[in-house]
Amino acid sequence: MSSNYTFIFKDAILHYVQHDEKIFEIPDRYNVQWVIGADDWSIKENQETFSFKIIKLDDYSHYELKQIENNVLLVEELNSILFYNSKINQWCITDKSNLIKLSSKRILEVNSKKNYFVGLIGYGQWEIFYEMKNDGTFIQKIQIDGEPVGLTNAYVINRNISDSRQDLYQTRMLMEKSVSDSNFASYESEIISDTYILKLGEIDFNGKTINFTLENFRIRSFEDRYTIKPNVYIDSSKAQNVEIIRSFENSPFNGVGEPFPSGKVLIHENFNGNSFVIKQGRIDNTPVNEYAKISLGESWDVKYDFLKISDRTVRDHNTRVIQFQINVINSSSETKKMNLNISQSGLEIQNFMFDNKFKSIQNNSKLGILNFDFEINPNSTGEISITISIKY
Repeated sequence: MSSNYTFIFKDAILHYVQHDEKIFEIPDRYNVQWVIGADDWSIKENQETFSFKIIKLDDYSHYELKQIENNVLLVEELNSILFYNSKINQWCITDKSNLIKLSSKRILEVNSKKNYFVGLIGYGQWEIFYEMKNDGTFIQKIQIDGEPVGLTNAYVINRNISDSRQDLYQTRMLMEKSVSDSNFASYESEIISDTYILKLGEIDFNGKTINFTLENFRIRSFEDRYTIKPNVYIDSSKAQNVEIIRSFENSPFNGVGEPFPSGKVLIHENFNGNSFVIKQGRIDNTPVNEYAKISLGESWDVKYDFLKISDRTVRDHNTRVIQFQINVINSSSETKKMNLNISQSGLEIQNFMFDNKFKSIQNNSKLGILNFDFEINPNSTGEISITISIKY
């Protein structure tokens, strides 16, 4: 097993390298975050010397110049390097063999009687995303971008490294716990300090981007509902589109049962016996045994308008009473499953009425939440009348 540990945050990579010598050369594109297990340490610049000559850049304009990096040019015909020397503010020329000496080396000097870990911070990010097919296949994938670190024990952290110093301290504690953990199982997720952490196991991170599948699930039951979420304080006589929400219970009984961090969801549809991605939704952070909800965008053929009938305040009871009407228009030739949802602290339903264009009406409301599941008939317009009170 590798003795290196890498924590991939949403905005950086924190890479721990185990070392036992007093001198450690800091890799390019990384900075030292801290050193674990050392009595004391310091960072020094080690600039190698080499011969060069001051030039005028225009004198080399007739040569073919190839840019190697910022302010460093290769002249193949002369086997030479042109570079801008910031210490003397002049362009210079030197032999091509001195290219490696242009960059100063950063050296970490450590005083330690035992092995220690160097915590290096560099560019990195990750994204978990999902694919879902009509048969309930639900695939969890991850893409990681960052500076290559080679063979390492990798963790994904659902936080920005810059969120707080306390988060970094917790990550350090997790790393120290991991060093003593011999059971390093791949693709194991858990919640630590209210943060989603995914243990990837030992991976070979040699490219700037890696992409692989974490888990395949088969969801036994899910449904799409056309969801209305009106603002009860604003009239909207103009017809509005209805949002389509796909939901499923995130439980072992339903074929899943893992904490899902937020991410995009690629939705498949079948064409001539083949499954293709044709739309993209999004899932929010979803704990185990709660309902996952995926926004599939707006409907083309189901709309609604909202009309406020009355709005009065009962001052003696610190209560606001609002009566409103919702007209739902189903222009399709299919029965549509729907949901009406309003969340507001102190909200209670006083009365409600659905006309005969609706069926299978189920009232799931409770204090603070108005929630109805129902169906609307094909090619019809239905009317819903509701009175609510909101206690302040």
